[in-house]
Amino acid sequence: MPSWILFLTVLLAPLSVESAFSQSGSSEDLLVPSLQQAELDQLATVHSDEEAKAFFSTHLREALGLTNIVPDMRRVPSKSKAVQSPSPPLEWMEIGGRLTRELAAKQFASRLIHASDGDDPERLRMLLDRTHEQRPWLFAGNARPELSRAVNLAVVISDFADSTPDTSASSLLGDYDEYLNRTYPQIIGTDSAWLTVAEREGSVGVRQRFMAFWDENATARAGVGEAEKQALASHYFHARLKPVLLAQVAALAIRAEVVAEQHVRTAWIALKTWPDKIRETKGLARLCGTWQWTIHNHQHHQDQKVTMVFPPPDAGSFTGPRPAKTVILGDAIYLRWEFPGVVQEDSLLFTGEGQRVEGSFVNSSGAWGSITGKRTAACMG
Repeated sequence: MPSWILFLTVLLAPLSVESAFSQSGSSEDLLVPSLQQAELDQLATVHSDEEAKAFFSTHLREALGLTNIVPDMRRVPSKSKAVQSPSPPLEWMEIGGRLTRELAAKQFASRLIHASDGDDPERLRMLLDRTHEQRPWLFAGNARPELSRAVNLAVVISDFADSTPDTSASSLLGDYDEYLNRTYPQIIGTDSAWLTVAEREGSVGVRQRFMAFWDENATARAGVGEAEKQALASHYFHARLKPVLLAQVAALAIRAEVVAEQHVRTAWIALKTWPDKIRETKGLARLCGTWQWTIHNHQHHQDQKVTMVFPPPDAGSFTGPRPAKTVILGDAIYLRWEFPGVVQEDSLLFTGEGQRVEGSFVNSSGAWGSITGKRTAACMG
């Protein structure tokens, strides 16, 4: 019988023991701080991954209060120990660049929401002009489909005149509107709806529909100038299409903002908790190896010798039992083992320059006792 199975016989039913090693930390520490307007405005100037990393290093690292966590790349010599540590600056910068990119997407979406709230296409034009060079980077690899769709519709809106033209003098207004309503009745919800065409074909597709009236009405076309044609098209656009397009821009931008906010928080948490992960990795590397444990059960006054194998931190293919939770702080070790109907907690200390462990266990059966162990083989990672 494998020795680890013998060890599992010590583990019985679930246990509700509050571990002294449970990780602490206020949830407020994981809230992303608000940026000043200056930093928010400058996010629009970032157009590539490399620029995002540089912006994080020169602006966001300090603005977000990360100077005590994230090393300053500008002051790290290429051959320093920091480069060889488990938290290389390059990895910091990858996460920082990702945070910058998501903040830029969130800010873009937020401004698009505000620009679509009202009847001022000039605000949309200014935003589209300001983000013209940034959008290919943000949308690369279909990364933000909602935001991309919102921009496509915003472009359509900005392509038409700012205000509804005066068409009172045109005798064709009723015929023109009736034809478009009859020929293209769906605004949303189908593949041939106005909204779908606007997203898929842009203003070109919308204008082609406007021209269909003239293509099919040669009599009406006679004697009608280009200005009147444009006035009728613009009137129909503002009266029937623009409110729907603006609402869709806002809806898509809101969804894009929510997604970007989620990604910002993920990157932020990765940065804030990275020191803990590094400590965990170092602790697991220290525990890695083969150990001979002697477990004394005070409930039954029995000793049991068990061979314990702890894999390297990055060992994904290890098939033996693993603790459900491992916390190592300095020389202190906390292990929680969980199996169906079985839970045990071990509290141990490294001794003998890390070659031995001593401590105790407790489980839900009421069993408790001591553990002593020594390393019998080095880490095989």
